[in-house]
Amino acid sequence: MYLIKPYWQAISFVFLLLIASSCNTYEKLVYFGGVQNSSSTVKSNDYLTRIKVDDQLYIFVSSNNIELSASYNLPNFSVASSNMQQGSTQGNPVLGYLVEQDSSVTLPKIGKIKAAGLTIDELEYIIAKSLSGFLKDPIVHARIINYKVTILGDVKNPGTFNVPYNKISYLQALGLAGDLNITGNRANVLLIRTVGNNTITKRLNLTDSNLIKTDFCWLQNGDVLYVEPNVQKRNSSNTLYQSWPLIVSTTTLIVLMLNNFKK
Repeated sequence: MYLIKPYWQAISFVFLLLIASSCNTYEKLVYFGGVQNSSSTVKSNDYLTRIKVDDQLYIFVSSNNIELSASYNLPNFSVASSNMQQGSTQGNPVLGYLVEQDSSVTLPKIGKIKAAGLTIDELEYIIAKSLSGFLKDPIVHARIINYKVTILGDVKNPGTFNVPYNKISYLQALGLAGDLNITGNRANVLLIRTVGNNTITKRLNLTDSNLIKTDFCWLQNGDVLYVEPNVQKRNSSNTLYQSWPLIVSTTTLIVLMLNNFKK
């Protein structure tokens, strides 16, 4: 009979551990932990996407002289249509003005224009000003047409996604991938970004409310997000972890048999 009390004490201890771990797990699953009601907002305009080398630019020029304006739009006639589904692009290969290694794009008549490092608005202004000697009141529209982000790891639909806007947040990107699985580690998402000839990495804690106030809230063209599996999922692939239920049940059976034997 003396085995019964220690045995049930052990069960009670395990039960309490399960309750404590369940509360801790909930905190790890919630985005923006600690966010409170506030009258202040984070303006998305504070972050502006800047053009990089190897970006392909759609540039559309319009003016009163349609024929002259059309000569600047020819390289864009076969722009591929973007599809927001997993890693797919429909239509012909993407064509546009490529940002060369010297950071410039080459336009008819006006030649090279430095583009890398500029925002879309800044580039549109510079091109319109350069065209003012050839066209009357030119209007220029531009955007990055090979803008894509890659989401890998423990998400519902991993893949590479085309972005039809001039910027995208990490939340929107994760939304394209169907959000993290329940087993994804929200506190340690890896961001991989190419800047010039260098590759930088940054660990993002999605449960930290301060993340939405940083520049890393917004993704750049070519960014990669990798979502690691949490400890529970990593352990589930371990042979000992998989065998643990059998070990526990066998041990419990032995304890019960010994307890009955002592009776």
